[in-house]
Amino acid sequence: MVAVAEVFAACLEGRLTAAVARQQLACICDGLPFSNGFFHGVAGYRRIERAAGSA
Repeated sequence: MVAVAEVFAACLEGRLTAAVARQQLACICDGLPFSNGFFHGVAGYRRIERAAGSA
C-alpha cells in the first residue's frame, strides 16, 4: 500500500504523468483490474475510460 500511495503522491505533485502512474500501479497490483464505476454512477467494479478531451 505504501508503493501505491507513493505513486499517487508523485502524480499529484507532477513528478509522474497519469499514464506513467497507471503503468506503475498496474505493475504494483500484479495484473488486478482497475475500477472506477462508483465515480461515474455505475456498478463500482466497472472501468470507465475518460473520453478524449473531457475533463
